[in-house]
Amino acid sequence: MSQKYEFFYDDLIFSIVEIGSSIPPEVVSLKEESHSFSGFKNWMHQLNNAGLRHLMVESEKPGELLNTFFTDFTEIKAAGGLVINQMGEALLINRRGRWDLPKGKIEPNEFMRKAALREIQEECGIEKLKIIQTIKPTYHIYPENDDLILKTTFWYFVECGDPENAKPQIEEEITEVRWVHPADLHPYVKDTYPNIKTLLMMYGGLDRNYDKLD
Repeated sequence: MSQKYEFFYDDLIFSIVEIGSSIPPEVVSLKEESHSFSGFKNWMHQLNNAGLRHLMVESEKPGELLNTFFTDFTEIKAAGGLVINQMGEALLINRRGRWDLPKGKIEPNEFMRKAALREIQEECGIEKLKIIQTIKPTYHIYPENDDLILKTTFWYFVECGDPENAKPQIEEEITEVRWVHPADLHPYVKDTYPNIKTLLMMYGGLDRNYDKLD
């Protein structure tokens, strides 16, 4: 399987892919390697000049370029879960007026899986949780003070045997928790964050092109 890493900054998408990958016409592309990395600011400049929202960077060694790319940011690591009940419904939370999935920062010396389960329990009030599969991490870039933060979130599919006890953690600005069937995910995909969209669309079997992040 070809390597591909995707980063979201507001509604902008930055992808690191292997050379020879298919490049859609509406995407800005360039070739770059770890030893010649020009920096995230240059990538932003390339995208802004083109007036588009997606930049794909082709590399012979995407993993090496990824590691170099990380050095341009302060990294924060988080963990969370796509929680499923016995009906196959996914657990969504409403935080600050937008739909999201339970997640949070990994504490010092904490294992990622333990952090994911802890955050789910704290934010949704549920127990009887079991991790059944690892999901590919998501990457989210955002400004904080005068710094750029790159947040890596490690995700897991999690089974819940305690769905009826789900309740929001109000002190974390979560106002609602809701179980949603995959067939009913469309309106939630339209009202969430780009990195969460990728997870919900994957679980709901949705065509990525149906929603252009508008």
